[in-house]
Amino acid sequence: MDEKKFHEKVLYRMRHNKYDSLRKSYNKVIKNKVNDVKQGLYQTIYLTLTIMAEDVADAKAHLVLWRVP
Repeated sequence: MDEKKFHEKVLYRMRHNKYDSLRKSYNKVIKNKVNDVKQGLYQTIYLTLTIMAEDVADAKAHLVLWRVP
């Protein structure tokens, strides 16, 4: 996508109201992510696990069993 279309289709336009600061922040994040992709950087993905356990120590013991070398 060329830069003009990117600005038109993806980024928020400023509306000159109280939400422009949010639009500016959103646009900055999106531009940074696009630059990361262009540079071949990878996305960080987090995985959340839920374990039924009596306490934190018991939960940690279960997680140790799941550890992949």
